[in-house]
Amino acid sequence: MKAHSQSIFSLMIVAVMASTANAAIDNGGFETGDFTSWTTYEDIYATAWFGGIQVLDSHLVTTADAGTYFAKLPANSKMSQNLTWQAGDEITFRYAFDGTPTTAMGRFKYALFQLYEDGNPSAVYNSEHIAKQTYWGSGDTNGWLTYSYQFTTTGTGHFDIGLWWWEDPGGNEPGYFYVDQVTYVPEPAALAIFTLSAAGVLRRW
Repeated sequence: MKAHSQSIFSLMIVAVMASTANAAIDNGGFETGDFTSWTTYEDIYATAWFGGIQVLDSHLVTTADAGTYFAKLPANSKMSQNLTWQAGDEITFRYAFDGTPTTAMGRFKYALFQLYEDGNPSAVYNSEHIAKQTYWGSGDTNGWLTYSYQFTTTGTGHFDIGLWWWEDPGGNEPGYFYVDQVTYVPEPAALAIFTLSAAGVLRRW
């Protein structure tokens, strides 16, 4: 019976792994030292003024939250990755926001998380402000913080993480959004059910 229970337990593990296989974030910690598995975009301002979107081991006073590398996103840049998600699951990442505008011209920089669902690629399925910066101060975060989004439906598409000017930039004011440890987290309830089910199987056998 013991061998039989172990076989059933192994099959349950395989089933759970198969259900979340398409939800993994590839290179979420950027430990390849580059944007392998990511699609990136930057406009001429991000490239010419701020060195473009990069994977670095340090920038200004910021170092990686974990591991060696992290992503640096200047204003008007983003990174994207395809994803299949399940209702109740979450996507989380660590972030920091840095910038010191020098003129009072009303420029706003918004860090955004955007989710697009296949079948309607021109529509934003979800868009949330993570942090914002205005000319009145340097950013509204201090060190590395955590952002998380819980999916309310099951679907397939892609997500963007980016930093955007909300008004005409008009000048080379710095603004940087740092990202590390992008992770997909299965629904806690589903994992709890799996654990209880597995325990029940082992008790019966």
